[in-house]
Amino acid sequence: MRDIDASAVLRGAGIGAVFIVPGAVLSRLVGGDDGVPALGVAAFFLLVVGFALAGWAAATQPAAERTPVQHGTAAAAVALVVVQVFAVVSRVASGESVRPVSIIANLLLAASCGAVGGLLAARTINRRLEGDPS
Repeated sequence: MRDIDASAVLRGAGIGAVFIVPGAVLSRLVGGDDGVPALGVAAFFLLVVGFALAGWAAATQPAAERTPVQHGTAAAAVALVVVQVFAVVSRVASGESVRPVSIIANLLLAASCGAVGGLLAARTINRRLEGDPS
């Protein structure tokens, strides 16, 4: 745990939030609305891209060079926790129930996407260091 650099994780989470926050808001707006399934798909796409981007951004920080996947996973998880706090408050304020299973599933999705972002960053960095132009 001490190999994780908090500033790299927070930077990654902040960069990923550019996609994660609009995705979460769109997801909350469309909710279970069956009338516009394309908006639900768009919200999911924004979230997946945002979590992967958070992972990639954290993993490309110099402090994360030894543990890019762990940094990517942590950045996506931190971004989700911040967004999830607002989602839970919104649900409680509107009288809706909070579903812990959904929160856990979202955390697993975020961590997985962040790990993929970290892997992509590590691959890109390794290729650049080896001199491979592709």
